[in-house]
Parts: sequence; structure tokens; C-alpha cells
Amino acid sequence: MTPTSPTQSVDISIAGVKTLELKVTDAGDGINSDHADWAAAKLVQQTPTALSGLTWSSAASDFGTVQKDKSVDGNPIKLNGTSYAKGLGTHANGTITYTLNGAYTRFQSDIGVDDEVNANSTITFQVWGDGVKLYQSPNVMTPTSPTQTIDISIAGVKTLELKVTDAGDGINSDHADWAAAQLLR
Repeated sequence: MTPTSPTQSVDISIAGVKTLELKVTDAGDGINSDHADWAAAKLVQQTPTALSGLTWSSAASDFGTVQKDKSVDGNPIKLNGTSYAKGLGTHANGTITYTLNGAYTRFQSDIGVDDEVNANSTITFQVWGDGVKLYQSPNVMTPTSPTQTIDISIAGVKTLELKVTDAGDGINSDHADWAAAQLLR
């Protein structure tokens, strides 16, 4: 950065950080006139809101009924042996839509195939904000896939859509969980 560079904003997660260091370097050309400011620097404590505590705009899946705090079959949400008290249980192909009106900054969730199925399931997870895909699970998930944790920015998003697809091979046993799904302000 130089005196004519535009101001840069920094907004990063420091969840779990024990020591935070803010460093400024001379960019390799010496320290002459290298005055730097961390203007309006602040730490923000974000209050989580469980997604299952909010009312969705719509929720549909190709099998069963979308569930709050339960799997699609009505059992406790469980991914790879870990039980979750909060979350959403659904099935491919499914979409759960929330009207957020830009009130939240982040979406966080553990995702995977619920332990109630042990074979045949192949699913992908997608998060959409105002019609733009913000996230897609990098691989097709199966009952043996490790649980994935997602943490994505939804700053300014008015409509949030959580989608689960059948990965192109039909919906057999495609029980999907958005475990511990939450929004941060």
C-alpha cells in the first residue's frame, strides 16, 4: 500500500485464536515514511442464532418432510457418531429458504449424510445467497465421508437457500443434515 492506495477493510474470523498479532511491514524497501493505521479496529463478538429457531420461507424435499433439530426420519441428528441438538434434517433433492433481509454476516454448519443410513447415499450441499451460489461441497458426500464444517460470509444476503442434490444418481437413502446450523450477526 502507498499513500494513494484505497483504504482496505479487514473482516476475518478469529474464532479460537489465542493470540492475535497485527503486523505492518516495510514491503521490502525500508521504513522511510511508512506510517500505518489500523483505523476503527475492533473485535466483534457475534451472537449465534440457531437456524432451526427461525421460520423458513419454504422447505421441500423429494422424500419425507424437512425437520427442525431431527433427521429427515425424525431421529436425533447424528454425523459420524456425533449427535447434534440443533440443525436441519432433509433429503435430496431439497431446498430450504430463509428470508434474512441482510441481517446476518455468516452462516456456519456441519454437513453430511445422517448416520441413520449406511449405504447408497450420495449427496452434495449448496448454499445460495440472493440467487448466487456461495458454496458447494467439494466432493460428493456418502455415509463414509467425513463431516465437513462450513463457515461462509452471507453479509447483505436477503434470501438464503440451503440446497441438497442427489449428485445425479437418484434420491435413494439421501438423508442430509445441516447440523448445528447457525447464523451470526
